[in-house]
Amino acid sequence: MVLIGKPMVTVSLAQAKAKPKLENQIHTSLTEAPEIKFQYTRLQREAFVQNKLFTLLAQQLEQAKIDEARDETAFQVLDRAIPPERKSKPAVERLSGRRVDPLAADLLDRLRQAS
Repeated sequence: MVLIGKPMVTVSLAQAKAKPKLENQIHTSLTEAPEIKFQYTRLQREAFVQNKLFTLLAQQLEQAKIDEARDETAFQVLDRAIPPERKSKPAVERLSGRRVDPLAADLLDRLRQAS
């Protein structure tokens, strides 16, 4: 039983030796606490500013996209129109100075003949 007790005592002595180191670390951490808190607050403020800046820029981007879409025309000219070298539709008959469709001219002729 003495052998069992000695390791326990040895562990207790090891813990006792480590206790001042732990206390020094805690003491160092506590003395650095105001500086760490200051750094944390500064970083938190910087993150808040960056978040607000991102939000503002995202809103401006969306507004710019809307303005750009509003300015665009409904259609885009791909090729300019070129006038034809010759007419492609049938000749139009003239009746009393007016242009008339050939079927309408034929109808008018039939009406005249009937009267």
